[in-house]
Amino acid sequence: MQYQENLYDQTYGIKCLKAFSFENMVNIILSEYQHKFKPKLLENIPIYLYWIDNQFSRYGELGYLDALHNYIRSLRGKTDSILRSVGRVKY
Repeated sequence: MQYQENLYDQTYGIKCLKAFSFENMVNIILSEYQHKFKPKLLENIPIYLYWIDNQFSRYGELGYLDALHNYIRSLRGKTDSILRSVGRVKY
């Protein structure tokens, strides 16, 4: 057990071992261990949480990223064209 605790401490932070969900672990990382992670990874956490909440498959994750990248590329600085609603969903 000591090996696992040391591994977890070095990788995520020992307090993450007691997390009851991925979201809880993320909150612990953001409040206690942010210095252990690259800013880009931390910026992408909302995407990971979205995937988990919506139970995306690996194929679904790739499709989501493709759609997101294509949409952002199409804006070319025109942020006022970001949709505020799609179908019945409003921002």
